[in-house]
Amino acid sequence: MIKGGIRMKKTISILISVLMLILLFSSCSMPTKAKVNGSKISNGVYAYFLAEAQKEIPDSSESEKKALANSLLCRYVAINSQFLAEKLSLTTAEKSVISRNVNSYWHLFEKHYTENGISKPDLLKIEESKIYENMLLTNRYSQNGASPIDETELKKYFSENFIAFKSLTGFLTTVNNNGEAVPLSEIEKAHLSKKFESLTAKINDGSPIDEVCANIDNATLSSKVVVINRNSKEYPEGFFDAVSIAENNKAKSFTINDYAFIVYRENIEDEQLNLFSNYKTECLKALKGEEFKKVVDGWTAAYKVD
Repeated sequence: MIKGGIRMKKTISILISVLMLILLFSSCSMPTKAKVNGSKISNGVYAYFLAEAQKEIPDSSESEKKALANSLLCRYVAINSQFLAEKLSLTTAEKSVISRNVNSYWHLFEKHYTENGISKPDLLKIEESKIYENMLLTNRYSQNGASPIDETELKKYFSENFIAFKSLTGFLTTVNNNGEAVPLSEIEKAHLSKKFESLTAKINDGSPIDEVCANIDNATLSSKVVVINRNSKEYPEGFFDAVSIAENNKAKSFTINDYAFIVYRENIEDEQLNLFSNYKTECLKALKGEEFKKVVDGWTAAYKVD
């Protein structure tokens, strides 16, 4: 992947993930039966965490991979147990998201899951636990939680550390006859730059970016509002800073590395967009993620693989 890989290249990223999972599962032996604090754990769930350990530390010894898998498994059990202890429950919408995710993963990886003893119900448990963790985070910092955070403070953090935008991304590279990525000529770069400046002017004259930038060659349009925080790795380094100094509801063009951008900055505080509500969990993760990780580590310490 190109450094600072971008959202519109997620299709390539998904394909790479497919290949990685195939390799990971094919390299993992079937797990032995595991118990956590005396309770039996599905072989398929344990196989999932063995694969995760293989992905995180591929060059480590088998004993180190097993130790990491055990740690991840204990964390999974701790989160599930805490979810029950706090008497939380999934909404219908959350259950639908989980179902869609599981169906997508199963469609892509069914053969490799089944060959390694991972069932669809196992995947469902894994995806449920991911949502449980988000809900535990939100609950902890809610008004009635263990560590309440003022909503005004959180909104301030959101407006200062997140940006919202639509964008057109052009590529300053092309592919030669050997299938290799090569830079555009200086003349081609100048032509693209001039074209992007012209498109930017049209947007700032009142034309929607969705219409102005539709069907532009060698470019990808993100016509839905994208929200990222300042530490996002989805766009090249420097992208956040370039957009954050733009005016709300205005477009600007700029280049970074092998990319040329037209970005229309949305007002992240616009109540009609409802962005804070939609990205509240992501905001909490950015603000309190490290603190919450220590809390989860504390829960996890009470569990051990037998």
